Amino acid sequence: MWALDERRFRTTLLVAIITLSWFALWAWGRTPTGQHFHHAAMGAAIFKQGISSVLFFASGWTLMTIAMMLPTSFPLLGRFYVLISDKEKRSFLLGLCIAGYLLVWAVFGLLAHYGVSQLYPLVAGLNFQSGLLIGAGIYQFTPLKHYCLQKCRSPLSFIIQHWHGRNEAGESFWLGAHHGLFCIGCCWSLMLLMFLTVSVHLLWMLALGTVMAVEKNMPWGNRLSTPLGLVLVIAGFVFRFAPATFGF
Repeated sequence: MWALDERRFRTTLLVAIITLSWFALWAWGRTPTGQHFHHAAMGAAIFKQGISSVLFFASGWTLMTIAMMLPTSFPLLGRFYVLISDKEKRSFLLGLCIAGYLLVWAVFGLLAHYGVSQLYPLVAGLNFQSGLLIGAGIYQFTPLKHYCLQKCRSPLSFIIQHWHGRNEAGESFWLGAHHGLFCIGCCWSLMLLMFLTVSVHLLWMLALGTVMAVEKNMPWGNRLSTPLGLVLVIAGFVFRFAPATFGF
């Protein structure tokens, strides 16, 4: 009974953290420092303004990862917690797993923003934005996409492969980090669609997060890749040759 109550508490706590992350993103976007989290608007300047600007962006991206991507990993986190439920430091080990996952995504966010910033001001052009859509659509059909997606959709076998219980702290962290890497391999092209807008758009984030959660966790989620890819490719061409369709 205690184990069940504790598990419910952990789940409630994670949901609360994710909800607070959404609220923090909404509130932060309405403050003067919110400009540091605008994807393309700052261009390469964010990396020339000092470490504080980079840290602001990294913090914002991590919040976004917690809000969008952490929910997609609930099946793995839940199964991992059941596996370590008899450990005295189970909460600490779960925290290390989450930390490894978030760290990998934070590094990806910084690299992605730096890469996009080097293309500024091309990022504001229709060619770049339509290219993101078409590229994301094409990636949905690649073997790498399907390989990484299958890894994300098999949390139990993934845990068995990476958790042996010999170095509990290290294995917990690297379990989260490795899961984050496969999650990036599965979802990086969809996450780059965040750069279609020059600022944080919560509804756009929610839509992308929902698509990625369905792909990774629903029984029929793996069948979503093909129609999603087709929609993105078509949207990319429409965006390029008929931008008025999207209000541009």
